[in-house]
This record gives sequence, structure tokens and C-alpha cells, in this order.
Amino acid sequence: GESAMHDYELLELLLTFSRPRVDMKPLAKRLVKRFGGLAGVMSADHDTLLSEDGLGEHSLSLLKLTHACAVRAGRQTIVKREILSNWEQIISYCLSKIGYLEREEFHVILLDSRNRVILDECHNSGITTEAAVYIREVIRLALRHNASGMVLAHNHPSGDPTPSEEDVLLTQRICDVATRLGIHVLDHLVIGRESVYSFKNRQLMGSIVES
Repeated sequence: GESAMHDYELLELLLTFSRPRVDMKPLAKRLVKRFGGLAGVMSADHDTLLSEDGLGEHSLSLLKLTHACAVRAGRQTIVKREILSNWEQIISYCLSKIGYLEREEFHVILLDSRNRVILDECHNSGITTEAAVYIREVIRLALRHNASGMVLAHNHPSGDPTPSEEDVLLTQRICDVATRLGIHVLDHLVIGRESVYSFKNRQLMGSIVES
């Protein structure tokens, strides 16, 4: 089973399908070491991976296809399901989708009146300052889909999920506008490479909404 195997062993087996008569263990070990684990390899930039000696377009396509399948499967485990009873799946999905990206992405996960996930949409790719994340567009997205709630999520490419002052201010601004329109912001998740910072778990959401 996969739980009994190291990351490099799983990666080695996967790469063997693209080059069946080549020993892929050295390459798999090198990739896992460089990118910090299997998830890091799967999420790494196309050109960065292609620069690795021994990793060609065919192998790279296999990696990216496998990653896309994993993310798609993760999304299907959360859509139309009640979010609070499936919170671990939400965390796993966010980690697999954006945890290892080399750029920041800001996602809005919309919820219906029963707290079931309607959709996940990448609102912006780049820095997550207030200037880059257009608050009116986030609210407009929620209204367009008749959402009753939302979860905000963005990643820190540094790997450290500790929110910045800008993250806190942005969350406060979005909560302020959303609350006035009857839309509940359940949480803001800051995704690191190995861990997630939850505004709700740190008891920041209540103080933000009240302020």
C-alpha cells in the first residue's frame, strides 16, 4: 500500500510508466529532495521541472496529469457536501491544489444556505493585497451564485502560513461588506506547504466580524 512507501518510491513507480526500461530511483530521490516531497514535485512549475536532467516532456505530462486527477478528485469530495462536517477534506483539497505553488493564488469557496460547497474559484493569481484582490468582485461572485457563505483561501509560497497584516486587513474588509449583504464568511485559510492557518481556529473571525 502507498502508506508503506516513501515519497520517492511512489514517484519512482509513476515515472517508470513513462520510461519503463530506465532506473528512475535516482531522479525520483533528487526531485523529492529538491521540492520537499511528492506534493512539491507534482505542483512545481513546468519549466522548472523540465530543467531537471532525465525528466522529459512525456514524464512531465504524466506528472501533471496525475496531479490534475488528484486535485479533481479532491474537489469532487467537497462539492455539494456540507462543509463543517467535511472540514478535513477542505484542508486536504486546498493543500493539494495550492499548497506548493510558487505563486500566490486567492480562492473563494462559495457555500449555499446549508453550508454545502457550490464551487471553488481562483479569484486572483499573484500577490494578495487589497489592490490585487478586488473586494467588489469577490462579493459580486457570491451574489451571482446566490451564495449564503464563503471560505477564503490563499497560499504562501514561502511555506509559512502565518498571515500578514495585509491578510488580516483584507479579511476584515471582505467580512465587513459580506456581512452587510447577509453573506457569512466562515473562515480564511492561509495555506503553507505543510500546515494551514485558520482565522476561525485562531478566533480571529469573530473579532473581525464584530469590528
